[in-house]
Amino acid sequence: LGKHSTRFIPTRPVLRLAYSQHDLALLYRIVDIEKNRFDHRQLMTMERVQSMAILPMQERSAVNDAFLPSREHGVILSGMAGEWSTWAVGAFNDWIDSDESFDDTTDHFVGRVTWVPAVSKDESNLLHLGLGLRHSDAKQPLRTGTEPEFNNSPLFVNTGEILADNAITYSLEGYWRKGPFLTSFEYLGVDVDSETSGDPFFSGYQVGASWTVTGETRAYRKRSGTFGAVPVSRPVNQGGWGVLEVASMYSHLDMTEGTVDGGEMDIISFGVNWWLTQSTVVSANYRDISLDRSDGSGDASGLNLRLMLMFD
Repeated sequence: LGKHSTRFIPTRPVLRLAYSQHDLALLYRIVDIEKNRFDHRQLMTMERVQSMAILPMQERSAVNDAFLPSREHGVILSGMAGEWSTWAVGAFNDWIDSDESFDDTTDHFVGRVTWVPAVSKDESNLLHLGLGLRHSDAKQPLRTGTEPEFNNSPLFVNTGEILADNAITYSLEGYWRKGPFLTSFEYLGVDVDSETSGDPFFSGYQVGASWTVTGETRAYRKRSGTFGAVPVSRPVNQGGWGVLEVASMYSHLDMTEGTVDGGEMDIISFGVNWWLTQSTVVSANYRDISLDRSDGSGDASGLNLRLMLMFD
């Protein structure tokens, strides 16, 4: 059971509060192409910016979950540069959720730009590119780890605490959509300035593809540089069969370098989604997982079934 996080974008200068079970955002439109937002949500990659409820797979890739927090307290300023380009910058600090003072907690400065360099006249065929950058001053020890794209499983990779001077995260994203077909690629690298740990560099990527068998096309959101949910024009509660979508993804994560042995993990995933209505989906995901760590290596696999109901 999941809840969908709804964003409200004002159409004229106005102050508005948007909230859901997991998110609280305060939005203010300065001019037509800019907006301020006090928000929890990260803004660095498409997979992280989009609500997980509408992704082709049930979970985000391991590399996104390992290197980018899902939510932080902060301020975002974003806008458009022409019809097919977006930009966003943000500053975050989670002192509200900690026992430390603001001066003793880590500051994160994040930016993302997107561009559509190629698009057909009817906009059914387009190429999306994006770049992201995140700087952390590492006032607190750094630590990263993640599950194998099963939310309730234990951590498979984990760096432990790293004393560092700072860390810089880079991201590269590329998406191609042609009608009901969507392919994705995202790469993340983290450069850690830590003399005691050998200045490690961690990295990972995901490659994915999805196809709506019934022919629907995910809309492209020009203001945010993201794709929307699969449109359900013939829901089952109106005499239709809904929408059938199949998806696959391969992700690689390497968190072993210098004196840090966080582990290496490879995951191959296959999924099927049956969108009964725009707010109800039944899905199944199968994953084959390979783990390599100094304290143990091995393979695992799992099947996850989910019924998700979304409430605006």
